[in-house]
Parts: sequence; C-alpha cells; structure tokens
Amino acid sequence: MSKVRKRLKVLCALMIMLVSTSGLFADDFSGWLKRMPITFSGYTKSEDLVNFPALIVLEETEAGVGFKYSDFLSPPFDDLRFVAEDLETPLNFEVESWDVNGQSFVWVQIPELAPNTKIYALWGKADEELLVPASSVWDDSYKSVLHLNDDTNDATENQNHATNYNAVRGTGIIGGGYDFRRGEPSYLDTPSNVKGYGITDSFTFSCWFKTRLTSSQVLIEDGTSYGNISARLRVSGTKVALQVYTPSRAFNDNLDVGTVGTNWHHIALVYNGKHAKMYFDSVEKWSASLTGDVKDANSRLQLGCAPNGASAFFEGVMDEARLSSVGRSADWIWAC
Repeated sequence: MSKVRKRLKVLCALMIMLVSTSGLFADDFSGWLKRMPITFSGYTKSEDLVNFPALIVLEETEAGVGFKYSDFLSPPFDDLRFVAEDLETPLNFEVESWDVNGQSFVWVQIPELAPNTKIYALWGKADEELLVPASSVWDDSYKSVLHLNDDTNDATENQNHATNYNAVRGTGIIGGGYDFRRGEPSYLDTPSNVKGYGITDSFTFSCWFKTRLTSSQVLIEDGTSYGNISARLRVSGTKVALQVYTPSRAFNDNLDVGTVGTNWHHIALVYNGKHAKMYFDSVEKWSASLTGDVKDANSRLQLGCAPNGASAFFEGVMDEARLSSVGRSADWIWAC
C-alpha cells in the first residue's frame, strides 16, 4: 500500500499502533459495531501524566481494523466514543474539527498516560447522542485553551474567550490556526490578566507559532510596562526574550534558541513556585530561581502584541495557545 494512502495518526510526539480486531465487546459498549485499539507506543518518558489531553487525528485508512467515515451511524460523529483498555471506562473527549473528506482532530483525556498505554475508539451505533461536554477534556488546571481553529473561543468550561482584532483564519499545525499581520495590526485580547484567571504562584503558557519576520515581536504579554509585567514571551531572529515577575524578577532578554526561520515551533513558559523555565521545541533552554506569587499586572493578557499600546505586533501564525494554573513538568511539555 502506498504511503500516501489515507491513514490514522496520533500527534503530540505519540505514535499509534493498530492491532487486529476481535469480536468481544464489554457489556456497556456491546452495541458499537466498530472498535479500534490505539496504543501510545511513542511516549517513552518515566513520568505518568495524569489527565493528559492527547490529540488523535482520524483519517480514512485500510490499515489495521480500518477507519471509514461512512461507518458512523449517528452522523456526523454522535456515535464516536473512546474507552480505556478495560473496554468499560468511558473517556472524555472533544472533537475540535470533523472533515469526512480529510482529517478530523479529536482531543482525548487519558487518565494516566504511561509508555504503551492503550485505549479504544468506538463507532458504528445508530440513534446515539453525544452528551458529554467537550470541555470535560480540560481539567480544572486549564484556565484557557484556544484551539484557534474556527474561532478564538476558550475550549474549557471557564469560557475565557479571546476577542480577535484583525487576525484571520489560516493553516495551523493542528487543523486551523490564526494568522497575525503586523500591517493591520492584529492581535488577540483575553478577558483578564494572569492573576484574574485565578493563577497565584504557578502557571504554564504554551503555544505553537510560525513567524515570517526576524524583528522583535510578542507572542504573549501580560502588563503595561517593562516593570509592570507578570509574564512575557517575545521572539526575534534566533533569540527569545522572556520575563516572569514575582516579588523579584527572572528574565533573559537575549536567549539564543537557534534558527527559528519560518518553521513551526512549540514554546512554553513555566513557573512552579520555585523555578521559572522556558522550553523551546520541548527542550529546556532556560531556568531561573524565584519564589512568590506572580505580579498582578494592571492589564489583560494579550497574544500577538504588547499591551502597552500598539507595538511589537506578531507577524505569522499561532495555534493551540494554552494557559494553566500549574507548572507543567518537562515530560508533560515533551508529550505536547
């Protein structure tokens, strides 16, 4: 079979292993006609990740047990289910986008992700209704999850939707993304500053980005001036400028991360109450010691510009921007 044949893939540094089907179903799911095992054989780290949101990419394939959109009996996807290896425990999931002519992106909450964790996808049952809220994938530690696919809405139950100023839909690394153009200018304005999200002494901000410029530009900033900022991430050529403010300040305005170019990159700024860290493409590039609550900046967190007024606008595409109230571990960042 040609490698260009339609296939099923799992992203977030996790590989999928398809195995043959069997005729046995757990009682609770005996009515589902189709079942596909998914094994996360690509996760090889030592930490078991609790309630990890894994991305499943569905696409028609003849490999393994096969996958066809035409096998759904409660279209478009009301009969889609994910269950644990015991075939009895249902798993929370969110369909970010569904395309019967291409790829569909689904986030599944894995209760405990360890090497070779196995789950099952089920489909093929008539007259089903999808009742589990999509936001259930994102536990209480997630304060905002912007998929930036069709809109700038928050996928969590917090409904911290961002307001879009002139950014347009583009092609992201996971389905759609939002394209920021400096000449417009364009940016996203969120409802609150970091403290307003209920964040005190720990947080993680992460996103995927691809830039078209080498000049200084903001990915995220919360504050109105250099000394009144809780968190900041800027990129410039091969450099990243970052700041985390508590009663003290940790910063690096000239951190070399290598060639950024026009490729996609994942960046994460983490503070866990003891250390601030920055990860670039899942590799720790910077760490500093500091303690205390993050600064209460008198502005709203914004993506793509500096809140102190129309400067350092981002030029490029951003995708999957997330804010959490915990300092994620290195293994968690790697799995994203």
